[in-house]
Amino acid sequence: MTARHTPYFNLLDALKTPGCALCTLGRTAVANFMDSMLYEYVNDTEMQQRLTEAHGFCATHSRLLLTYHNALGITILYNAIFRQLETELPQGQEESASWFDRLAGQMGHDSSPKHLAAHAPCPACQIRDETAERALNVLHAHQQDADLAAAWQTSDGLCLPHLRQALDTLDGPAYAMLLSHQRQIWQTLRVQLSEFIRKNDHRFQHEGFSEESDAWRRAVEFTSGALDVF
Repeated sequence: MTARHTPYFNLLDALKTPGCALCTLGRTAVANFMDSMLYEYVNDTEMQQRLTEAHGFCATHSRLLLTYHNALGITILYNAIFRQLETELPQGQEESASWFDRLAGQMGHDSSPKHLAAHAPCPACQIRDETAERALNVLHAHQQDADLAAAWQTSDGLCLPHLRQALDTLDGPAYAMLLSHQRQIWQTLRVQLSEFIRKNDHRFQHEGFSEESDAWRRAVEFTSGALDVF
């Protein structure tokens, strides 16, 4: 039997929480990253370099960053980011691209670098994706584990972004278990969506809503990933 370590138990716990387990793990990992970055590494050269190459965080993780009450830490980091952005801003009055060149770029024939394009992905997105990859590797390594299988089969399944990642990572029993459970989750959700539509018909409104009342919200999150994660 493969040894059980902290990542195993983290995945087991995440599978027992509502929503996509990999979103849950990613949310925790990103929060830990933000905490350590703001309170320990704002003056760290490597951290600042990582952020300047990405031109800051993506929209989702920028909104998350603003929920932290550390204005000074954010200021220090973004001072470094804008110092870098200033160096990348085109100088003078360069001639704009011709109509033909712009059309070629829109058709995917232009391989030249775009103005102010980031040189690296959002660091928080990287943390999120690496966390999901580690969890999927744990699932693959422990795919014969009864406790993990039981937790998986009673979980809420995966969101679409993490399902794609899982299908590219898993094989064998873990892959089959993933497909079987995800199909069941989606079929149940479809029934609930249909029921929500039916109960919005004036003829059936007297029945009231139950578990299908938030099916529309779960459907959006299932396709996009948790709204504070992606």
